[in-house]
Amino acid sequence: MDTLREIQDRLMKLVLSRPRMVRDLLALLPAEWTAAVDASGLREMPTEFIGAHGDKRIADLCWLDLRDPAAQYPEQGNRMAALARLMFAESNVDAIRLLGEVRGWLDFGDEDEARLFQCYLDWFHANVPEFRPRDWNPERERKLEELMAEQSILQRNNERWLQRHRQELLEEGRREAVAEGRRIGLAEGRAEGRREALVRLAARRFGADTGRRLAARLRAVEDPGRLDRVGDLVVDSETGEQLLGAIKRAGLNSS
Repeated sequence: MDTLREIQDRLMKLVLSRPRMVRDLLALLPAEWTAAVDASGLREMPTEFIGAHGDKRIADLCWLDLRDPAAQYPEQGNRMAALARLMFAESNVDAIRLLGEVRGWLDFGDEDEARLFQCYLDWFHANVPEFRPRDWNPERERKLEELMAEQSILQRNNERWLQRHRQELLEEGRREAVAEGRRIGLAEGRAEGRREALVRLAARRFGADTGRRLAARLRAVEDPGRLDRVGDLVVDSETGEQLLGAIKRAGLNSS
């Protein structure tokens, strides 16, 4: 099979060959840059040229920094912003949920959209080998029914993993809390173990940055009821920002 870089390169070429994707990319740019562009007349151009002196030149270089669209355009409906969010998802959990979200608003009455959905799925599978179907082949064009089945399986496995892993981490946190409490003989030892379990779960779901930010917010939280509420929010939230915002609104921070 091709290398990850080769697969990513081929998928990026495919998504940028879709007129709707290019129109959505233009929509992310400042209006003064695109005012003179007629997006309805877009057509694919060849990337290989023969120079005036017979020398072959390949113009196949595209520079895209998609981190800003990933952060600034969380709303649904923009295909390029969705790709950016997929590329920079904080965790596999976030990426899988995004695939379900995209499935909900793509227009599958257009065959181009099914091909685009396959590109989203293949991008995820290319970067997360442990989630790939056994017969996964990014060069094989799959039917829409197959793509829907792939996404549904990812979603089901994701939810099972969340429930199982949450319980495992909470149990581990309880064991650590008991051990720490016995060691120092203080109530805060038990609370510390529970806080660490919550931070690990949040980091696993939403990325290390969310874990660090949660640790700072829970540093002085000792009340078991407040920590239980945080645990519920870690499971129920769909993104790290949503989790931290819910904790703040509920008054569960240290301060």
